[in-house]
Amino acid sequence: MYDARRDITLPIRMFSLTASSRKSTGATIRTRPLATSHGANDPRTDRSRYHLEFDWTGTADPTAWLAIPAAIETVGAMDPAGWPGVMVANRALAIAARDVLATALGVEPPAPDPMLGAMAALPVPWLAGRPDADGDRSGRPLLAAGFEVPVTAFPVPAARPGDATGRAVPTAHLVRVSAQRYDVLGEYEALATAIRRCDPRHRA
Repeated sequence: MYDARRDITLPIRMFSLTASSRKSTGATIRTRPLATSHGANDPRTDRSRYHLEFDWTGTADPTAWLAIPAAIETVGAMDPAGWPGVMVANRALAIAARDVLATALGVEPPAPDPMLGAMAALPVPWLAGRPDADGDRSGRPLLAAGFEVPVTAFPVPAARPGDATGRAVPTAHLVRVSAQRYDVLGEYEALATAIRRCDPRHRA
């Protein structure tokens, strides 16, 4: 999946999916495409099931890719300085949003302004040292209040020291926000109010 809104203003990233299956008789491929493939019912045996199902997936719609040139032109026209102006405005809004949320959370910003682009992440103090599932649960009241904002465990299981099983608890949970020209500071202030309502320290 390609996120033009995000990736146009960031360095190019490349993603790959690596999967393998045993070649022993009767082994099945556990990795399946999200969209049903044209090869899902292909009886051929000259190609692996993996290739038959992934090489030509169904329901592909090129509309989003075809719309990208118009989207680039439209968003660039939203600022007199073009895309450089859009990027400066997005970054300024992300920093302002970060400051609003830092106050609500009662934490210091973990990264200085020069390290930020159009995104910012902050630790949720009452989730420090809690299991991954607690972070997932903490996002539900925000979603119910109309805010779709990620609350993610940090670091990811593979990067947690002293544990190769993925069962070690994270050191922190982060709430992350991003900024775009269609966002306004008032939305982040409303999010900050919703976060305060989730803070058990305010309910004590």
